[in-house]
Amino acid sequence: MNGIAPVMARLRAETRDLHTRVEELPMFTALAAEDLPLASYVGLLRSLAIVYADLEAALASVPDTAVRSVWDDAWRRLPTLHQDLAHFQAHTFTETPVAELHAQVVAQQIRQRAVADPRSLLGYLYVFEGSSLGGSILRRQVVASFGLTPTSGLAYLSSHAAAPTAQWREFGGRMGKAPITATEQDRLVASAREAFTGMGQIVRALYPLAPEPRQQLVQALNPLAGTHPIPDDGREIQAALRAGEHTWREFPYYAWRYGARGEQFTRSDSAWLVTLAQHDEAIVTHQVRWLGRVLASRGMPQWLLELHLEVLHGELVAAVPERQAEYDRLRHASTMLRSMRHAHIDEAQFQELIAAFDQQVGPEWSMRLPRTGGLLASAVADERAGIRQAVPSIAEWMIDPTRFPEEWREAVSVTIEKARAGELGSMGRDARRVSSPQSALVAPGNYVLGLSQAVQATAQ
Repeated sequence: MNGIAPVMARLRAETRDLHTRVEELPMFTALAAEDLPLASYVGLLRSLAIVYADLEAALASVPDTAVRSVWDDAWRRLPTLHQDLAHFQAHTFTETPVAELHAQVVAQQIRQRAVADPRSLLGYLYVFEGSSLGGSILRRQVVASFGLTPTSGLAYLSSHAAAPTAQWREFGGRMGKAPITATEQDRLVASAREAFTGMGQIVRALYPLAPEPRQQLVQALNPLAGTHPIPDDGREIQAALRAGEHTWREFPYYAWRYGARGEQFTRSDSAWLVTLAQHDEAIVTHQVRWLGRVLASRGMPQWLLELHLEVLHGELVAAVPERQAEYDRLRHASTMLRSMRHAHIDEAQFQELIAAFDQQVGPEWSMRLPRTGGLLASAVADERAGIRQAVPSIAEWMIDPTRFPEEWREAVSVTIEKARAGELGSMGRDARRVSSPQSALVAPGNYVLGLSQAVQATAQ
């Protein structure tokens, strides 16, 4: 295609190192030696079901010509995984929560690519279709180790067994004909490497099986996090991740300023917020006000936390409706933050500042970082509530001439001046008195230090 290297050749060459590392992990060595616990195999099936659910849904629905020309619904593997897991449902196995948390992160990455760069999903498809070639070997090893059959736990691996080479050739032929440019090939390679890395983390967590301390669980979401609690329910974890995805889509400011490390902390922060719902409302309020002050002092106005809590509440109620009464405490915390914001800048003025900022910077820049006027106005509201660094922590970044043109920097200054010129609400002075957390009842211990350090380190 116009002189560029064949996409399959590039994918094979530029992912070989990661592919080899995954194949050499202890789990596969133990399986070949017939020394793998059945729990590890079942954990793999559970983890793959999490990943395939989002991968196959994305491949079947994204409106991308290249993806549509390659993907075939006949290649679905999720039904076979469900069949295997149904067989094992009556048995009791050692849980594998760390592997399944890594799978949740892989699934999140797939969802994000489906929105931001659908064509790059072909890199993930390359990795998972490639597994069909090794599936026949794994199938023989699983049969030798556990004596399973296609109707008793072997449906997934059996689905690869019929004609893996022919299917792989068909896939390669479709990839070769797909309209993929050289730049898009780069993104496919990055996607495939991401997929191999994620699968490596899943497999690494499946053998040897050992008791998993709480720190190891949260670090599956964020290696930089401390030892704070996260939910035990996978539905709540997925809700927390989806809420974070929504927040990052709505505010590209996060990605621009805090990058990949910030995204990791969004995962762990969001998961920790879910655990607050099990406590009474006074504790939830206390902790949310503490976190809001910490984040606002480091460039994330409390408006962002207010909106995130609202989205998180919606995701949780949709995922686990029977616990809505508990999750409503998070929505009440969001309402509390909104009331604090309105005490200093009412909603009409707030929206006016957003619109005026967008008009001043023009459509190109207002689309790059939407609702920046709201970020600045909410920082001023936080400043009026007694958070001294609320405005400097965001304004200094927003007026950096190496990032932004003069028109943008001028709009930042004007918006802050206009917001500061407004009158304090009647509750203004009362809202200044916000205490810091006193006990470690639900505050995540080392996580407090870890959060502060990580945000400082990623802020540029």
